[in-house]
Amino acid sequence: MLRGQKVFFQATKVDLDRLYACNRESARVWNECLRLAKEHFLQPGGWITKNELQKQTKRKFHLHS
Repeated sequence: MLRGQKVFFQATKVDLDRLYACNRESARVWNECLRLAKEHFLQPGGWITKNELQKQTKRKFHLHS
């Protein structure tokens, strides 16, 4: 895509509702990861690892991968 070029997108109301639901769920994932990272950092142990974040968030959210 060229810089400054506009892309138009059309979707049904059902599809838009699903996209917004996915967006809200991904925001929940982000906020939970931030909360866990902060909690872990404030304890002796420093930064949380990717594996630990994955373990603590597994099966908590309605998103694939």
